[in-house]
Amino acid sequence: MFGNFGAFKKRGSLRYWILYLIYSKPMSGAEIMDEIEKHSFGLWRPSPGSIYPALETLLKEGLVIRRPDGRYELSEKGKEDLGINGMTQSDHLKTPESVIDEIYSYVQYLEDIVRKEGQLSEFDRRKLKDIADKLQEIESK
Repeated sequence: MFGNFGAFKKRGSLRYWILYLIYSKPMSGAEIMDEIEKHSFGLWRPSPGSIYPALETLLKEGLVIRRPDGRYELSEKGKEDLGINGMTQSDHLKTPESVIDEIYSYVQYLEDIVRKEGQLSEFDRRKLKDIADKLQEIESK
């Protein structure tokens, strides 16, 4: 979903990470931090000093609700704001456009890795070639 994590953080999009994650299931602030770290392949772990103020802002805006167990979930207003009211998660996240956007983000991530580390292993290069071939088949249909 997100390719260049440094640039992503600078654009102030932590709120969208949070909303995306709690859309899938209610989470505590600590769970959100863990999930962002996992989704960013360990490239970014937001601090409590960034997560909890962001959650407070989302609460004040009425986009999230804090449950008695301390987990946050999207409010109806949050669902409307994201345009997902009445849609299941799979309806919202599995459109061709969203899948292509996610693939593109992963390509950007791989570009960053290659720039940083030099090159990919031969095994990874073969897998990328297979993926490119399959994408070419889809594109040509």
